[in-house]
Amino acid sequence: FKPDGSLAGLLSSYEYRRQQQEMSAEIADGFNNEHFVISEAGTGTGKSMAYLIPAMEWAVKNRKAGQRVIISTNTKNLQEQLFFKDIPLLYSATKGGFKAVLLKGRANYLCLEKWQTVMSDMNQRLSQDERSRILPLVLWAQQTRTGDIAENQAFQLERNYGLWQKFIAEPAYCPGRACKFYRECFLMKAREQARMADMVVVNHSLLFSDLAADHSILDEYQNLIIDEAHNIEKSAAEYLGVRVSFWTFRNIYHRLYEEESKRSGNLQ
Repeated sequence: FKPDGSLAGLLSSYEYRRQQQEMSAEIADGFNNEHFVISEAGTGTGKSMAYLIPAMEWAVKNRKAGQRVIISTNTKNLQEQLFFKDIPLLYSATKGGFKAVLLKGRANYLCLEKWQTVMSDMNQRLSQDERSRILPLVLWAQQTRTGDIAENQAFQLERNYGLWQKFIAEPAYCPGRACKFYRECFLMKAREQARMADMVVVNHSLLFSDLAADHSILDEYQNLIIDEAHNIEKSAAEYLGVRVSFWTFRNIYHRLYEEESKRSGNLQ
């Protein structure tokens, strides 16, 4: 972080920030002494690099012990900024030596089984308009290595979300290892790479979805950095909470006992 450090040599507009260095030292101490660190960093502090460097150092030095670091953000925008801007900068500053993976939820990945099913019967499964809008996916599906729809700018996901739903790996639809495309599956490849990486970048929705599923997505981990942590309450409530309404209670009550129009229920 110092003016003569490796980061300064890569950034023409670099300036030394004492708070950034102090924050990084606190996080490094948290890793070394196994305690929690809560840090509020204002705009311009450079918090991303402040936690990425000690996270990378810890994961690499403790790789044999499986000490990878999960980094969670609230938005996909920050998630992709970390992976496509900050982490490559860190990779250059440290001359490599670590592996980072960007992992997203199921709805972001192309399901090869669904793709083949639809493409083999387009007339029945797609409207005429959809057959026109699917064109940007055709060449991409043959060439993509990740299956992540975010890399296909020509498709314009926000305008074609309903169409894209016909090609995603839904939990209820996915047969897992029984799928004939299991070895080529983009989702499974991404998850396997995440298990082998030093740092895994996810968002809060995926983080709490994994907690609710007993770590079936990310597997076990000991080290977690939550960026934009003021947003976690909403995600936590969505995936770990229970919603109760009057009608929910009423339905449960009537299963136990109901007088009208005749007495019924388990307690009659």
